[in-house]
Amino acid sequence: MEHFARTLLLPLLAPLLALGSAAAQCQNPWLSGGPLPGVAGEVFAATAWDPDGSGPAPSVLVAGGRFFVAGGVIANNIAVHDFATNTWSALGSGVDGQVHAIAVMPGGELVVGGAFSTAGGVPAPRRRRRRDRRSASTRGP
Repeated sequence: MEHFARTLLLPLLAPLLALGSAAAQCQNPWLSGGPLPGVAGEVFAATAWDPDGSGPAPSVLVAGGRFFVAGGVIANNIAVHDFATNTWSALGSGVDGQVHAIAVMPGGELVVGGAFSTAGGVPAPRRRRRRDRRSASTRGP
């Protein structure tokens, strides 16, 4: 029986032992995967927006919800994804609560609604309009 076990097991185990030694010779280092794509949290609303209207810049994706990071960037509940560069950026300093709705008005203004009281550090009960990436105005109920 012992001879039978050696005769049968040795040919079966030899390839496994060879694989084990081959894996130990691997010289590949760990590589950084970079920031995670998307947002770290929940997205409740998103829309395409062209921040410069008919200007040369392409449209971007604006995402809002309940998150603090987008693509490795701090973005308080609202962020912009630029498809041309495949990067995320914060929309100003964000809002202090959840974003539930995002719309683009006929004039190109971005309107954001949700359960927040400030947007970009400015009091903004429930709604916020944004003319471009730099200027904003508050609209109440």
